[in-house]
Amino acid sequence: MAAEMSSASRYAVGVLVEPVFATDIFRIGRWRCLVGPSESTAVQTQKWHMISFTHHGAFIVHSGSRSAVIDPNSTLLIQPGSPYRMSRHVGARSRGAYFLVRPDVFGEIAKESAPKFVTERGAFSEIRGQSSAKSYLLQRLILERAAASPRPEPLEIDELGLALVSSATGSSEWASEKNATSRSPAETLELVERIRIFLVERFAAPLRLDDIASAVGMSPFHLCRVFKRATGFTLHRYQVSLRLRTALDRVADASADLGELAIRLGYSSHSHFTAAFRKEFGASPSEIRRTRPTELLRGLKEESQLLSAARRAV
Repeated sequence: MAAEMSSASRYAVGVLVEPVFATDIFRIGRWRCLVGPSESTAVQTQKWHMISFTHHGAFIVHSGSRSAVIDPNSTLLIQPGSPYRMSRHVGARSRGAYFLVRPDVFGEIAKESAPKFVTERGAFSEIRGQSSAKSYLLQRLILERAAASPRPEPLEIDELGLALVSSATGSSEWASEKNATSRSPAETLELVERIRIFLVERFAAPLRLDDIASAVGMSPFHLCRVFKRATGFTLHRYQVSLRLRTALDRVADASADLGELAIRLGYSSHSHFTAAFRKEFGASPSEIRRTRPTELLRGLKEESQLLSAARRAV
């Protein structure tokens, strides 16, 4: 469940931490160093794997016998229980964002994807990784979505987080076909159909990735990968699409209250529902009531626009 955490708090001597979003799998937040260029933060540890991005400035991190310069072109990789501290800050006081990943989920990614910077046992082999353009943009996107109003659903953040961890550790997104699954095509198809049924039965509920994974007997990482490969949809995108297609039929009923419909479909407000509906169909629920779907399709300048909209939905 997402935690309502907006106020900054001092996490360790010399570091100010602002938690932004929390799910069962990820803890996300911003950090800012308070110490001067020649000072050092207190020694700290993490209970989960940490991938940290630097948005401004640079510093040296010390962990055991290893030291490394961390700047915006690199990531800080911290193993659970491994003591570390930050010192010798360059320029203005450093600031950035952290992503804590639950150890069992991180271990699954390491086992399945054979990423760089990670051992076969699911431990970071380095304290510094490379920050690719993709991972850097992904972490900024997650921060924006996590701080958005209304707050995003945990399922969306979890799926974005898994993509970020895969990218930041140097693995291919959702790994290779060779390591994808030990199941036969028929078994995989049956599994995907079970996931579809689960989503259809609960599409209006604020689903958690752990809930879906437990229901079908899979790990969260493997679940996301198999479903995306089979359907072309992320789990959250599939859930949203189910909500909005169900809404389209009900919106046509002029007697239906749109505010009540929004709540029944799992949206926090009428405005949230309207924004999602417009993004999906190119028109608000009220406009749909006044205009036939065929007329809306004719309003598109080119067929390519419709195809582009479909691709963006995936």
